[in-house]
Amino acid sequence: MTAFRKSSMLNYCKAILQKVSFNRKLFLKEYRKSHSWLSASEIGELRSWVRNATIRNQTSH
Repeated sequence: MTAFRKSSMLNYCKAILQKVSFNRKLFLKEYRKSHSWLSASEIGELRSWVRNATIRNQTSH
C-alpha cells in the first residue's frame, strides 16, 4: 500500500468521524469500523486526533 493511499484513508476516516460527531453511538461505531481499514500506526494517529478533538470541544464550551 502506498503512503498516499494510507494517508488518504486516514483523512477519510477523520472526515467521517467529524460528520457523525453529533451522535456518540454512531461516532463509536464508525471509530471502531475505521480500525479495520487502518494500520496500527494510523490507528494510533487517529486515536490521538480523537483525543485532541475531544479536548478542544470540551474547552470551547
